[in-house]
Amino acid sequence: MRSTSTLPQELYRSRPRPVRLSGAGRALAVTAVLLCLAAPVIAVLLHRETVTDSANRSALLRRALIANGAVARVHRDSKNSKRSTVGYQFRVNGEVFENEAKLPSDRARALKVGSPLPIRYLAENPDVNIPDGVLYSVPPVALGYILAPLPLGLGLAFWLVLRYQRRLLTDGRAAMAVITSVTTSRGQHGESIRHVHYEFQLLSGVAHSGAVQTREKVPEVGSSVAVLYDDERPYRNRPYPLSLVRVVDSDS
Repeated sequence: MRSTSTLPQELYRSRPRPVRLSGAGRALAVTAVLLCLAAPVIAVLLHRETVTDSANRSALLRRALIANGAVARVHRDSKNSKRSTVGYQFRVNGEVFENEAKLPSDRARALKVGSPLPIRYLAENPDVNIPDGVLYSVPPVALGYILAPLPLGLGLAFWLVLRYQRRLLTDGRAAMAVITSVTTSRGQHGESIRHVHYEFQLLSGVAHSGAVQTREKVPEVGSSVAVLYDDERPYRNRPYPLSLVRVVDSDS
């Protein structure tokens, strides 16, 4: 957002204006596509993991062998006093295998580094193992279908932001606005977020207001800035220039 006394020349061009994505817009578009493509991949991978883990648990219950393991480390989780993470080692045919598992804290308290710990494992795949008396954990079958829509929803949200800015720059009406107030708050990471309020006149002469949040420096209260707004829905408005789209140069 920058102060200006007149509308930028490119906004005087007849509508619909030819527009293109900016560098930030292209990056967001690529991210949106990747997120949407990731959704089915996540669903498939999590489903396969659930099926594999279910088969491993069943195999451990039916035909596991027992090895004499030893505790390698004990980590007591301060956020969950009922569970502790225990690392362990065991040997099969001279090869050392390592893993860790969550144990009830009352059982873990009796363990220290070097304590014996019986381990159940699969003869055909010793990497599948668990301390004796602990049930091999399996994620819920529905987990993939719960998590997969998250990147899809985020990708669609990015696409909607791109579509909104493209439509506003293509067909939006330009006007001069006056900044009426600027307040500052702190973000989650301590960064300054500026809340800018402004007023402008519609083509009909009716006054309308708008607001935007930005981390960039903004002009002082009373400064003039260019804005774009939707003729039919003036509440859809943004200060110009927009971050994700640009007007195509007339000589391009």
